[in-house]
Amino acid sequence: MKTMQYAVTRNIFRCLVGVLFLATGAALAAPANNSMETINLAGRQRMLTQRIVKNYTQRGLGVLAEQAERQTQDSVSQFETALTTLQQRAANMPSIHPTLATINSDWSRLKQILAQKPGKESAQSLDQQAEKLLNASNALTQAFQEQSGVDVGRWVNTAGRTRMLALRLAKFQLLRQYGLGTAASRDLAEQTRNELTGALATLSQAPVNTAAIRQELGLASTQWQFFEQALSRADSDPTQIATTSERIVEVMDQITQRYMALSK
Repeated sequence: MKTMQYAVTRNIFRCLVGVLFLATGAALAAPANNSMETINLAGRQRMLTQRIVKNYTQRGLGVLAEQAERQTQDSVSQFETALTTLQQRAANMPSIHPTLATINSDWSRLKQILAQKPGKESAQSLDQQAEKLLNASNALTQAFQEQSGVDVGRWVNTAGRTRMLALRLAKFQLLRQYGLGTAASRDLAEQTRNELTGALATLSQAPVNTAAIRQELGLASTQWQFFEQALSRADSDPTQIATTSERIVEVMDQITQRYMALSK
């Protein structure tokens, strides 16, 4: 009888240990997963700033104007929803609060300009305001990455930033075709081109890469070659610039999600 009681007690103990192990594992994994989601969410804000200017310029040029208008509305909604979430997640991170305050102020001003009918003067003002918002959003993403303390956060941030770089290049090209190209913007476009090339090279060497990530990085490189060729032509088709850049965003978004999954 005592032997049976011992066996039952031992089995119960084992079950309790197993439950405790699973609960502890879930508790440890949850903060990491949430951190990766937060880094991605903050990183997407960078991309949205460039998409908004790109689409505004498309509307001014009459390039896929209706599609650009719909995507702009979606981008505004996504930015505001994400901003609310990021503020909630940073509630106990006082060091990040000044950056969030800057983003709120910059975003409010950007929406005021965005409400104007597309024109060269308003497009230039919108781009200048978006640059401020981009810088603040990038600082926020970096801060969340540092707070995470998880190595894979670097790859989530880098892959996510590549989405922004693709749309930033498209924006510069479309602004040039809108008659707003300057020597400074050409220099920035060249810098962005080099950053995108470097980011893809860095990601290809990431030690955490899986077979699926390597395959999708290959697809991203192929899309980048097509996009770079389009950018290099003096008579580049603005429709091709607009659509090819978005294809890179789609691929890099999937790659970012795969890096996020590595923390689970």
